[in-house]
Amino acid sequence: MVLSPTELEELLCGLKSDKPTTDERRSQPRVAVRGKIRIKPVASPTADGTPFEAWVKDLSRGGIGFLAREPLVAGQRFAATFRRPGGQLATMEYVARRCSKTTAGWFFIGARLILGARSPFATTPIKR
Repeated sequence: MVLSPTELEELLCGLKSDKPTTDERRSQPRVAVRGKIRIKPVASPTADGTPFEAWVKDLSRGGIGFLAREPLVAGQRFAATFRRPGGQLATMEYVARRCSKTTAGWFFIGARLILGARSPFATTPIKR
């Protein structure tokens, strides 16, 4: 299932965030979230598109931060599939902005939500 613009807005409007610190660079408030997601990179000459599991760390209207055993490179597009309350699956498209190696072979990946672009994971464009 791909979220409609209305469903995305409803989901993200419910997010609350702590007051931003003075060194905050994000334009959208974020909230700490814990849960498993499935990442499917867009196949490219440098990525084979093999899906993998990851753990969400934070989420905002404009992006996501998660931990994974597989790295993504800045600029790499991917789909993230979430399990919604009630068990339905929702897929959103993102582009990786940064990837840094953490301890014990994990990678922290920060990504920006892609809106208005035709997604290779959906049959209709995702619009705001």
